[in-house]
Amino acid sequence: MKVLKFPATTRSPSLPIMKKPKLCPIPTDSPPSQQQQEEDPKPCILLLPNHITVEIFSKLPITTLIQCRCVCKSWRHSLSDPHFARYLLSLTPPSLLIKRCRSFYLVEPHVRNGAVIKLAEDPNDLTPYLDVVGSCNGLLAVRYNSGQFYISNPILGEFLTLPRPRGRINCSFVCGFGFSPVSNVYKLVMASIPRKGSEGEVEVMVLTVGSGIWRSIGSSVYPCWIQSSGVYLNGVIHWIVGTGKLKLKLENAFVICAFDVESEHFEELPLPLGSFRAGKVELELGVLGGCLTVNACYKNTISVWVMKDYGVAESWTKEYDIKDKLRGTFRAHPNVPRVLRVTEEGHVLLFFKHELQVHSLGKRGLVRLEVDRMPLVVHGACVHSPSFVSLKHAIAG
Repeated sequence: MKVLKFPATTRSPSLPIMKKPKLCPIPTDSPPSQQQQEEDPKPCILLLPNHITVEIFSKLPITTLIQCRCVCKSWRHSLSDPHFARYLLSLTPPSLLIKRCRSFYLVEPHVRNGAVIKLAEDPNDLTPYLDVVGSCNGLLAVRYNSGQFYISNPILGEFLTLPRPRGRINCSFVCGFGFSPVSNVYKLVMASIPRKGSEGEVEVMVLTVGSGIWRSIGSSVYPCWIQSSGVYLNGVIHWIVGTGKLKLKLENAFVICAFDVESEHFEELPLPLGSFRAGKVELELGVLGGCLTVNACYKNTISVWVMKDYGVAESWTKEYDIKDKLRGTFRAHPNVPRVLRVTEEGHVLLFFKHELQVHSLGKRGLVRLEVDRMPLVVHGACVHSPSFVSLKHAIAG
């Protein structure tokens, strides 16, 4: 397995520069030797026990941690440790990953005041557009319109080229990316769906990242997959799919298709009963606060449902009803609004119409959110938790 590493993250010009730590002599009971006198004393902060240093790191923003990696080998080693990555993931809210053509921008949790980092690009593929298949544990799976798949750690500027799956004619594709906490492996899933007017089954293929082989695991019983990229949560990748009731435009024509990354088996999860009639509503899955969510767009309203108890139909709860000023906005636009995050102040952050938009509780409609040092018009947005673990170490388990 060969991991390519390209120029690291580009720092925004306005990011603060770490000041060089003040130096202090190392305490000693005996007079320093001539050799010790000739050596430069260590900075005081480097004398701290490792567990205290790690605790300090966990409270710093990503932009500062990027600079900390360049201070010394011990700090770089601590930040690259998988245990620290998991610890950091459990403590910090995720960032936003914004896509414009081939470029990615990482926006830290406090969107208005947070730093924006333009991430490294893969110079080997110059195709102008790509799709984000999924984000998981700091790794990103992308598919270029050339059909090539990559796994990357965008913070470190590392890219791994994956083998192309076996091509099929007159098919569209839906994909997913996830991690098995049981076997510590990452997997890509791809379903080949015959286009309208073409015959054939929906074939499902799986690639264990690092193996170099796409495996067919059979066909799917679902003829229609609503969401092109799966949503990962706790070892399972999820899509919304249509059932046999879809053509009849009946209620309950949709279900959630859940793929267990470890067992490679599909299961069905229920949607809120009686809420979604085919042909009347646009749906998209997401994750908020560690819970599976469904964004349902009907006429001029976005309803956000949260599954409080995973797998239990009765636990679906409608958390938000967001009404936009323009009737029919959602159906007229090709992109379904994607709820990204709810802030500490209760504002709902969405990606819609190639923009970041925000809904403030108690107010009607959506307002465009402008972020300094980032393009106003963007082509995609997802939630992403950065990690400093090298791609080759992460894939090796």
